[in-house]
Amino acid sequence: MRVSYLIDGYNLLFHLGLFDRRAGAHAFEDARNRLLDFLTTAFPNAEDEVTVVFDSDRNRRRPASPVEHAGLRVQYTSRGEEADDVIEEMTVRSPNPRGLVVISNDHRVQHAAIRNGAQSWSCDDFLDWKDAQAVKSKPDIPEPDRSARPSRRDVKHWLNEFGYLANDPDFREVFDRFPFEDDPGED
Repeated sequence: MRVSYLIDGYNLLFHLGLFDRRAGAHAFEDARNRLLDFLTTAFPNAEDEVTVVFDSDRNRRRPASPVEHAGLRVQYTSRGEEADDVIEEMTVRSPNPRGLVVISNDHRVQHAAIRNGAQSWSCDDFLDWKDAQAVKSKPDIPEPDRSARPSRRDVKHWLNEFGYLANDPDFREVFDRFPFEDDPGED
């Protein structure tokens, strides 16, 4: 099933700590771009529809047309309108609320999502999901073959390096449990 994600932009941006007041006049623009870049890595699947809603940074009478940022849809509000209003309206208008995930820590937005049949994720829920996706996408790395016995040369090398620990009481148990004698195996 295709999933659509609707993200409260500034809510997530501040939750992640991406805004830096010291960044000067372009601090919000820089923070928004960092968030959008972060989200493009979080949603690499081109089938996912991701919309990020920001309060407008300009006094617009009408909302700006949505723009695209590396596959993400970015929507700004109009003057007098909050992102929460837009997200709530988009949730109500969703043709498939069961396939919609709304991401925000704002309780009003969360309740609106649930009331309209969508899923509601907090910012931490989203980050947990993102981490789980990253774990799933890691390639399987084969375990080393531990059944192979070290060569006589390897045993001598490691005993020369760490053999002094055999007299250390903290390591005595290891040396008693695994006798590191010269292996009659091949070099």
